[in-house]
Amino acid sequence: MAQSGHPKLHRTCPLSGVKRTWLFAARMSARGAKPERKATGMEDGDLRDQIARLEAEIEELAKSLEGCRKAMLLSKVAIAAGGILILAYFLTRFDPTTVIGAIAAVIGGVVVFGSNLTTSKQTTTAIKAAEKHRAELIDMIDLRAVGASWRDSSRH
Repeated sequence: MAQSGHPKLHRTCPLSGVKRTWLFAARMSARGAKPERKATGMEDGDLRDQIARLEAEIEELAKSLEGCRKAMLLSKVAIAAGGILILAYFLTRFDPTTVIGAIAAVIGGVVVFGSNLTTSKQTTTAIKAAEKHRAELIDMIDLRAVGASWRDSSRH
């Protein structure tokens, strides 16, 4: 638990080693359908602060997801290049050390791809959870109409 009393969830990107932390602060009702306000009552300002923190966290997660996608693309290129070099070796019989490098590229590409695929799935799940939580917090804000609606003003 953080000092603020909110549980934290940590994820570390295996490629970059960057630690990601996001907060989930809503208290769920017994039915789990809608978050309920704390006994002391949440002010709209508190909700807006939580929403702003969630939006910042969603942005960070999106950046992490983009990094994973780039690493996955790079690993696919390494796998393809290694496979082409291995095939070329069997056709032309060039230096065997090149084949060792090609095999290493294929194996390394598979490892990096798998690791980033798992991380991207976890990050996508975390983004969806944070977006859902943000929507629940937005639903909790007491929205008030400001002035007349555009339909009312167009009648006059």
